[in-house]
Order: sequence, then structure tokens, then C-alpha cells
Amino acid sequence: MTVNIDKASFWGGRCRELISAEIGRWLMGAGKAPWPMRKPPTVRFVPRSGEAAFDVYWLDELD
Repeated sequence: MTVNIDKASFWGGRCRELISAEIGRWLMGAGKAPWPMRKPPTVRFVPRSGEAAFDVYWLDELD
């Protein structure tokens, strides 16, 4: 999926949220949403070599 990060709110330091209906559907499909209050899922972004893309891993599944 492609997500817009070209906005001041993302890079300004106050709000680092990626807001997208597609991300919401992905989280729900993975059973990660809704989450308990103040306990959102955590992920690791790993850049793909030579691409403007990342692989995403759930941190609770890496153990």
C-alpha cells in the first residue's frame, strides 16, 4: 500500500500518525485493531534495498 507522508504534521514531531483507511483495514484484518486503550500494536519497518518501500513486522510476533 502507499501512504502519504508528505505533510507537515507527520514530520513536525507532534503527530507521527499514518492515517489511512487502507491501514485501518490491514490492522483489522491482522487482528491488531481495535487495541486496548494506550496499547497500540508495535511494528518494525525494514527498508527494502534499492526501493522506496519497507517490509513491516509485528514486534510481538518476532519473539
